Amino acid sequence: MITARDLRTDPVFRASRIGALQREATLTGRSFAVASEPGLRLRLTVDANGALPKWVDSALSAIEDIAQLSDGWDSYAARPVSVDSIVRFFDVMNDLLLQFERLQPNLVPTAAGGIQVEFHSHGEEMELSITPEKMTVFYEDEDRGVSWEGDFNDHRVEVHEVLERMAK
Repeated sequence: MITARDLRTDPVFRASRIGALQREATLTGRSFAVASEPGLRLRLTVDANGALPKWVDSALSAIEDIAQLSDGWDSYAARPVSVDSIVRFFDVMNDLLLQFERLQPNLVPTAAGGIQVEFHSHGEEMELSITPEKMTVFYEDEDRGVSWEGDFNDHRVEVHEVLERMAK
């Protein structure tokens, strides 16, 4: 995982180590440019015990594409996605998402320089909005007439329960 110390000590090379899986696999050396910091290449190292969930490769490809968006990517005044938002996504991936084999997260950039991770399954929708400053969640189940939103930390248990249902 990228730490604050890594970010301070090596501005050109940044690495993330993702683990805590119960299988054996390694995806190392994947690096990509980050438009919000010209000249920077972010390197991701993944160490795991076993094969990574199938969705990880497409999520990493999406992050790579998102990281290369420049100012005004939406034809308006959208900012490029910040390195801090990318780092925070990796933290969420490591701490929460990697335990679920069958997720289908959709990653999209936000105009404010963040990342939105979207999940849709059987009438349920959940969005995690990630910025350097905070992470928020929005959830809706139209079939049951249930919705809630707020700071991710206030809904951590509910988010985990939703992800368990969606990963079945």
